[in-house]
Amino acid sequence: MSVRYAAVSGSFYPAHSQDLAREVGSFINAATTVTEKPPKIIVVPHAHYSFSGHIAAEAFHALIDHQHQYKKVILLGPAHCCCLQGIATSANSAFETPLGTIDVAKELVDQIDQIAGVHVQEDAHTMEYSIEVQLPFLQTVLSEFSLVPLVVGDATPKQLAEVLRALWGGDETLIVISSDMSHHLYDNDARHKDADTVEKIHQLKPTLNSYDACGYRALNAALVLAENEGLKAELICQCNSSVVTGNRDNVTGYASFMMV
Repeated sequence: MSVRYAAVSGSFYPAHSQDLAREVGSFINAATTVTEKPPKIIVVPHAHYSFSGHIAAEAFHALIDHQHQYKKVILLGPAHCCCLQGIATSANSAFETPLGTIDVAKELVDQIDQIAGVHVQEDAHTMEYSIEVQLPFLQTVLSEFSLVPLVVGDATPKQLAEVLRALWGGDETLIVISSDMSHHLYDNDARHKDADTVEKIHQLKPTLNSYDACGYRALNAALVLAENEGLKAELICQCNSSVVTGNRDNVTGYASFMMV
């Protein structure tokens, strides 16, 4: 079995399984978000757990009451660690964290193999944290699932929409968009920028750009499909990095959403 091994354990989150289980468990136990109808899409940040773990946990907590229905997770994160054209899949059969391994849903990866722009590119996955940091949360709140990990580079809206349509599935399929919000702004500017982004997402307007959110490409595609499917987007919670660092001169925004 070929495995994509954890790359940012010990930096973005604890490297030891007991410490990681304890930290993720504490975030989940402190979260309160519930929803009667199971989310189809969640949007979660991907910073170091000390910065945004509590924000991500609120969206993952919304899955708990519906955990047994989700069997497939489509996880899309922006490329941070390599130059990437299109959308990178992985030929690995499993992804590992300190909490164990998650099987890749190869039948679904094969299903999108012929879509323009979709290709295997392992160096896009090897060090990519936007995908990895979500996995321990998924392992904690879901009972049993397989994964389609997709790193998004310079992909077109048409390519991404086609991929998401092909993988949409039914109630058994959850789509997770990994994205932070604004970057490198003064606190007050960031708050205004992020408020505008939240409003666009609420209105399902697929007009986000790289200044709004680093995962804007996948987010825009998800917003198009959400409107087509009659879903509504709901902000769960948000903050920015100044809450942790106290530095208001250069902040990153974090928010979590669900689309139900």
